[in-house]
Amino acid sequence: MHKFLQYSFFIILFQYLYISNAYAGNVNEQMSMAKAAYASAQYDKAIKHLEIVLKEKSNYAEAYSLLGKCHIEKDFYNLALDDFNQASNRNPQEAEYLYYKGMCEWKLKRVNASIQSLEKSLIYDPDNFLAYKVLGSVYYELDMLSMAKENFDKAIDIQPDFSVNMFNKDRISSYSEHYKIALKAANRDSKLHPENYLFHFYKGILKAIAGDNWGAYIDFDQCVKLEPSQPVLFYYKAYVEYSIKKFDQALQDLHRYSKKYNNDESVNNLMGVIKEIMSIKIIVEDEESNTVLAFAEQMPEFKGGTRDLYEYLARNIRYPRIAMAENVEGKVVLSFTVDSKGYVNNIEVLKAIGGGCEEEAIRVVNQMPKWKPGSQNRKPVSVRYTLPISFKLAEN
Repeated sequence: MHKFLQYSFFIILFQYLYISNAYAGNVNEQMSMAKAAYASAQYDKAIKHLEIVLKEKSNYAEAYSLLGKCHIEKDFYNLALDDFNQASNRNPQEAEYLYYKGMCEWKLKRVNASIQSLEKSLIYDPDNFLAYKVLGSVYYELDMLSMAKENFDKAIDIQPDFSVNMFNKDRISSYSEHYKIALKAANRDSKLHPENYLFHFYKGILKAIAGDNWGAYIDFDQCVKLEPSQPVLFYYKAYVEYSIKKFDQALQDLHRYSKKYNNDESVNNLMGVIKEIMSIKIIVEDEESNTVLAFAEQMPEFKGGTRDLYEYLARNIRYPRIAMAENVEGKVVLSFTVDSKGYVNNIEVLKAIGGGCEEEAIRVVNQMPKWKPGSQNRKPVSVRYTLPISFKLAEN
């Protein structure tokens, strides 16, 4: 009986190995024929072979990828996107699958998804100039010309032979010329009709689009003086006040707007961010006695003041690619000391959110220029800040 069981076991094992090898041979053979058909542009034939492969081996990521490429060649972007989703689900760190996924999403006008897929592909393959090229094209279609140029420039850095079509540069130039013409007309009309708030409003919008937030603030401030009964004017004024760090005024104007439009989630979020910024805690330590003081006679100061501190942060912080790819948002809280010589040191993370956000916050704070140091009783003091830095992805 024992010998019979051993004999039966070896027969079953032999049959299993035979079937397994035959199965693997069939899959490999069909895959080879699919690759040959794809290389010779016989996409329908390649698709038939790949369907056989996936029927026998449904977790074959490479087969899904090749099937997706065939569907792209036939302009079937919906089918291709499904294929690359399957491939990416089975191998989520394969940059090529994410790149093609992002390209299909772009073709299907799924812009946000496309940006996320392309950014994620660049995490795993930061030298993929094609991903930068497509990402630049996505931003270009969104009229986000500075982001488009940034990604096109990265593509050129990786592959200098690549050049963006001239129409891109022409359009950027044309965009600038149209802006100048519109602003000139708005300036003229506001002088001809100084009591008409609409012309000041148009000027403010144009300046805000161009990044001249101080100029926009002056125009929106004039708007609310001329037409204080329009809550929406306080909304625009508050946003540029936030940009130029006039936080108290921004909160007041947002409150005026929200009295009529109290369900505006974006305004409620902005009010929360401003309150967060204004809640920075300051601790002062006497360097000689190491005593924590409630305040200092002369506080240390970032060069240019608080407004320039936040401008420095906004200008230098870059959203980490992995945080963008994984939709990481939230508040990083850092604590650091400004010593008696004005240098920033002893940076600590009090709250982390992951995705590389705290590392990016530390990098930027660590590179801060020298501060004007504080003093207490004419003695040098160290000032310790608890600084919240918010990371939030744009909705569009």
